[in-house]
Amino acid sequence: RGAQPLTALLNWIGDGAGGDWSTSYAPQPVYITDFNRSILLENSEISFFDTRDDDSVVIEVWGQQMTGRILHGRSMLDLITEITAYTGRMQAPPTWTQQGAIIGLEGGTEEVSMKLDKILAVNKANISVPVSAIWLQDWTGLRHSYDGDRLMWNWQLDYTYYPQWDQLVHSARSSGIRVLTYINPYFSHPFIANKPAQSSVNYRNLYKEGLDRGYFVQAPGAGSGAYKLWSGSIPFCMLDTTNPAAREWMKDIIKEVLLKQVSSSGFMADFGEYLPFDARLHNSSVSAAEYHNRYPQEWGRVVAEAVSEFQQEKVYFQRKRKTYGDLATFASPPESSDDANDIVYFMRSGWMHSPGLKNLVFWLGDQMVSWDRHDGIKSVLVAALSGGIGGHSLTHSDIGGFTMSDVGPLIYIRSTELLLRWIELAAFGSALFRSHVGLSTSPRNAQLYDSEATTLHFAKFASIFAFLAPYRSALLADASQKGWPLMRHMAAHFAYDPKVWPLTQQFLFGEDFLVAPVLDPAPAIPSATASSYLSYLSSCVSSVFGYFLYVFGSDSARAKSLRRKRISDIGPLNPEDFRNQSVSEVKVYIPAFSDWVHLWTGQEVSGGDLGRTVRVDAPFGSPPVFYRKGSSAGKDLRHYVLTLQADAITVPSDRPRPVLDANCVPLSNEGSNYEGPSQGNGEERSSGGSRRRYRQQDGCPKARIRDIITHEPSPSWVHWLLWKGTPAVAEDNIKWAQMDSPRVSMP
Repeated sequence: RGAQPLTALLNWIGDGAGGDWSTSYAPQPVYITDFNRSILLENSEISFFDTRDDDSVVIEVWGQQMTGRILHGRSMLDLITEITAYTGRMQAPPTWTQQGAIIGLEGGTEEVSMKLDKILAVNKANISVPVSAIWLQDWTGLRHSYDGDRLMWNWQLDYTYYPQWDQLVHSARSSGIRVLTYINPYFSHPFIANKPAQSSVNYRNLYKEGLDRGYFVQAPGAGSGAYKLWSGSIPFCMLDTTNPAAREWMKDIIKEVLLKQVSSSGFMADFGEYLPFDARLHNSSVSAAEYHNRYPQEWGRVVAEAVSEFQQEKVYFQRKRKTYGDLATFASPPESSDDANDIVYFMRSGWMHSPGLKNLVFWLGDQMVSWDRHDGIKSVLVAALSGGIGGHSLTHSDIGGFTMSDVGPLIYIRSTELLLRWIELAAFGSALFRSHVGLSTSPRNAQLYDSEATTLHFAKFASIFAFLAPYRSALLADASQKGWPLMRHMAAHFAYDPKVWPLTQQFLFGEDFLVAPVLDPAPAIPSATASSYLSYLSSCVSSVFGYFLYVFGSDSARAKSLRRKRISDIGPLNPEDFRNQSVSEVKVYIPAFSDWVHLWTGQEVSGGDLGRTVRVDAPFGSPPVFYRKGSSAGKDLRHYVLTLQADAITVPSDRPRPVLDANCVPLSNEGSNYEGPSQGNGEERSSGGSRRRYRQQDGCPKARIRDIITHEPSPSWVHWLLWKGTPAVAEDNIKWAQMDSPRVSMP
């Protein structure tokens, strides 16, 4: 599994950090079929679903009993409603989270203030960054090691790293910006990394507290003490969520430190998937192997209970003040930065009932800063679409990815091009628009505040995300009432078209938008002499080992192009070192019997009776997005993007490209045969009797949609009859008989 040999190296260096076929942040023992049937297991023990046989599915559970449900729905969305009736349904996050970006920053008070001021100062052509919150995950301080900048897992504010924290929070709130933080259920000794003494006398060593009180998961064998685990360079112990006293202790930390002292409006509740199978738990009636999958769910429940209790306390003291005035302030907790119901937290781990936790939004884990399908940007779509089937209706990803390295020979950093494309993806279908600095704050890792052009690109799509809040609000209501995801597989609305079922690189944002994000780098080929070609290779890698990773560990178009290109084929040196070729293109499948309008140009496209694949130009700032013909939300967004007069973005130095300017749009959108008056140096284009006039400015390429495939007739009507004729399953809660063998296989 994974992008090899990089994943194997990460597993070797980072104790399994790369993952393998059996690992997942949030396993869900459920699947659906194209006949809208589903099997859902209630077992928490490890299970295996073998779907390799076309005629049968074999389910194996490591337990004495297999318990599950067989469900049926009239459609995919109807079936998701049935599934989420069991798993629980996610509730809409606070309104403020939908009004702009949540920007991840790090570096201490001075550094964060400087970067935030730099971001807020960007205002060009009436475009600025709408900021809802800043997310400061390093509020506890940083430790620096071979695996990057890692957080101090002692959940106390680091006053030496963040002096004048209260002033920072107050300054942000005065600008309408909230502050978010970070926590996880693991504890590490704060002085292992030679951490200096804190200036605050109230600084607590929570690792020592938990160890002394027996609040951590225990190692196998009586009297062996707490289980010592490692996450890269961090040794830690794990909260025992089967211990009621440990749960109350953790809830107090969340309420007293994160929500009161630090005044967080929310936080990332990280990890939860590490419980060893051989650990000993406080509740000896349950084995760690059985509890392993349930642990993330219980960790999330601890967080949800803490937030709920804090909200109740907040309401209580607000009422006391209203009744008794200042006389009641002596009993009041320190002021929080938020109203009672205005807190959000996001998790990557979970189990079957995690979607039912209040105030939760899922994020899709630690993607690599790459284009690959295993752990890079392509995996975001696969995770969101599959998670949405099992109840994870509200998801988002770290904009730009997370996992990177610039230590020693392992050079793996985020490019500006990847960051720009990830920004475009996040604006459509995500429940939150949140950026991440990445695993390391190295200046080699591209950031949204690197240049004005990059910040403007971020501002444009953060503004689009905020503009879509009313449309998203209706989808959030569907998620809470029916369990329907924001980001949907094409089959959710076009199941009658068999060609949509294999698609994983395009999706529906609700019912009105079809999105096919750019998930590959532009296919640039260096046009230089042999010496400049070698210089180009040396700029891609910093060592022979790095070159080995680059060529064999990447399935990007650039790596493939370089492997095929001979040095003798390279032409004369271009002043910019690269050819300025055409913009990226994306193939988009238009389902049968559906009509759409291209968001950026207003060009109409129809799937016809058989469906069709079109090739769409995708310059930076104009990813392939279509809205349903006649959609009011689509028309409103179309009008809005025409008002965004952003300047052309400076493309990354390693991939120069012409950029579609905001003015390069059809002069009218009044039908496919409209012929508007010529303006400026307008150019007329004609195709199949359909004529449009475009403004064409210097350096402004035309976005175009071209039909490239005409599909052969397919028996979609037969598929539809089978779908309509599928009988309902009478029993929806089947208990399978107890078996003698600890492993049960059910063909």
